[in-house]
Amino acid sequence: MDTTYKSMLARVKHVLMDIDGTLVPGKGIPMLAEQWSAIKNIADTERNITIGLNTGRNIEYAARFSELLGTNGIIIGESGGIVYSCRDGSFTYLIDKGKRESLARASLVLDKYVDDAQGTKEQKKTMLSYKPPEGKTAGAFSGELRAALAAHDRSLLENLEITYSKSAVDITCKGTNKGNVIYHVAKMLGIGIENMLFIGDGANDLPAFRVVAKNGGICMAPANASQEVREYFDVLKSQGKPAYISSRESTAAVLEILTFLHEINLDRSEGKSRMKA
Repeated sequence: MDTTYKSMLARVKHVLMDIDGTLVPGKGIPMLAEQWSAIKNIADTERNITIGLNTGRNIEYAARFSELLGTNGIIIGESGGIVYSCRDGSFTYLIDKGKRESLARASLVLDKYVDDAQGTKEQKKTMLSYKPPEGKTAGAFSGELRAALAAHDRSLLENLEITYSKSAVDITCKGTNKGNVIYHVAKMLGIGIENMLFIGDGANDLPAFRVVAKNGGICMAPANASQEVREYFDVLKSQGKPAYISSRESTAAVLEILTFLHEINLDRSEGKSRMKA
């Protein structure tokens, strides 16, 4: 990593990472044992930053993943619908009853459509998530689901957000996404978003990148980042904002970034120790 990022990373207090495609190569594809051990060691020994997750996965999976990995920050699940605090074990739901009714109405329409199309629904509390049928991309399937909702009741689209990753289409209530939830997380932690680093790889991570970049934080991605992410990073770079794409993919990129950040903090701690001596 270019040393020009050193001064920028020195201000980071909280790291948020996507899971699938970023922290692990993909759904059902585990990271290598030595990579797991290295990241867990950083999470266990790092004292200047907290490490959290920002994923479309259900919150139980994300919280358990965090526990096993030893991360100590805020866990965002279901694309911003639920937040889990590693500090006190509390869950916070960020959508109200009225918004849940919109999701329920959309579910009635889309569950049948997805079943007929031989797709798969994933069970989540605050969002709808559908895996496309074999041979179809999530991007193409998201267009079909949007059209199905519009044909049934166009007003539903006014209250929902439709995004997609490499493996699934996610439907959340309007305003509920991986980006807006970061404002809530910053308040929970008592820090500014300029002190945050977000690492993601897919189109559904764009809301998080936008919020972080808008508020002076740092955006980074692995080499397997989607074309949408790469294009957005080109825009950030043209504006002189920090946007780093690693030459390494998924877990290896995360390990590179966390190791560099950890070394910065170790150097800073050793410098303070020498000054005291």
